[in-house]
Amino acid sequence: MSGQEQSVCDRMMPRKKYLSAMNHIQEQEVATTLKRYTRYERARIVGARALQISLGAPVLIRPDEGDPIDIAMRELESDAIPITVRRDTYT
Repeated sequence: MSGQEQSVCDRMMPRKKYLSAMNHIQEQEVATTLKRYTRYERARIVGARALQISLGAPVLIRPDEGDPIDIAMRELESDAIPITVRRDTYT
């Protein structure tokens, strides 16, 4: 490669900026969040699951009696709900 030629990556982003961006991405991957749900997340999960149950989704715990909200709350407490929460991490 002669002095005049540059790789596509070097033309798009200088190496120093590229490494800085890569370090920032690595730092974001290390950031952690709470291990438990906030009350807003719990309300959203229970509401979504209760709606699914009321529309005929299978119940994941026994006994499956009661109204859908009570069932969804018991499922959440027993970690039976297959719902994940995606959180943004701001550093």
